[in-house]
Amino acid sequence: MATVRAGQRELKVALARLRERSGPAVAADPVAAMAVLGRLAPMLASDYTEANAVYCEAESLLLATFGQVAQSLGERIRAFDYPAALETIAAIQAGFENSHVNGP
Repeated sequence: MATVRAGQRELKVALARLRERSGPAVAADPVAAMAVLGRLAPMLASDYTEANAVYCEAESLLLATFGQVAQSLGERIRAFDYPAALETIAAIQAGFENSHVNGP
């Protein structure tokens, strides 16, 4: 039992450190997130590796706004699978447009 408690304490300390590193929570902002996707798409289409840095800078915003699909986008960008990343962006944009045409 003591081993379990020690492990729990270590986990709590590690989680606290992660929270400190991650900084303040970022709120979802669909308009700003869509603007980032608009910047990323032509970079990805041109195999411009600066897309990786752009994604990293906006990752918190994208995750807060799009959740798991943004996680998938990031994985594809980090793997330099730019065609798949472009497909993900197209799916996000289509979903965004549909939700605004049809209402919330």
